[in-house]
Amino acid sequence: MKPIALAFVLLFAVAFSVQAQDCEQAGSNMAAVRACLYEALEKDLDAAYRPLHRKVAGKDAQAGALLQKSQASWRAFVEDSCAFTTRVNVDGAIEEDARYNCQVDFTNARIKVLKAWMGQQK
Repeated sequence: MKPIALAFVLLFAVAFSVQAQDCEQAGSNMAAVRACLYEALEKDLDAAYRPLHRKVAGKDAQAGALLQKSQASWRAFVEDSCAFTTRVNVDGAIEEDARYNCQVDFTNARIKVLKAWMGQQK
């Protein structure tokens, strides 16, 4: 693995760990911790999506509408996929933890795509 890629992976792992620790300290129970983690995940996604949407829609309203539609379709896909994955692959894990792990995987992939698209904008 290239040093830059390894550094990125380590940085992400540390950031996620710090975020999880903050949520564990802020939450009085597992439901509160999960809510905090979901909120943080949504903020990360929003931080990648909103600037891209503003930039694209500012140049081409139709492209902005298509990006918005793409985001809505992606969200529906993730919900369906994570419902399926949670149902068939719990493997002794708590169902909500399995759902969260699925959401994290899809969201991190989506953030990567959104950032790549942002990099392609002039």
